[in-house]
Amino acid sequence: MPYIYLIIAISTEVIGSAFLKSSEGFSKFIPSFRIKLNKIRKLKGVKNALYLFNNSHKY
Repeated sequence: MPYIYLIIAISTEVIGSAFLKSSEGFSKFIPSFRIKLNKIRKLKGVKNALYLFNNSHKY
């Protein structure tokens, strides 16, 4: 299960990085909003993956 969260985090980081060029230095709203949204998703995915990796080795 932690690997699924890790894959989600990596894929959203790649998608967010793809929008960097289209945002033109964060001057366009929609691509900039997508970048920020994907960064939030990435952080949630990494948080969940690290939590599950840490707790899965206890038992």
